[in-house]
Amino acid sequence: MIKTIKKTLREMEIKFTNIDNLWVAEFEVTGNFNIHIERDTEGRLDIYQKTAGTKFELIYDTGYLNRRTVYDEDFPVIVAPKMIRVVCSENPSVAIVTQA
Repeated sequence: MIKTIKKTLREMEIKFTNIDNLWVAEFEVTGNFNIHIERDTEGRLDIYQKTAGTKFELIYDTGYLNRRTVYDEDFPVIVAPKMIRVVCSENPSVAIVTQA
């Protein structure tokens, strides 16, 4: 017998603010999450997580992200809540985070 478990997903639009000619957004996640970002052109895209105090560290080497206009990635969260920061060279046309 196969059981299907239906989970409610929480989706929210990511709001960016222009800081020193970069578009920056911060949000909190409380479980595994997906980030979907669409941009008109290639450019900088860095994703960080908050560590101790006020420091943020890259989640992983995101150099290849700079060559993509559409980005969609799932991230596991072992310790929650977790603060995430996204930095882009241009304001994304679509930016959504979905949490399980």
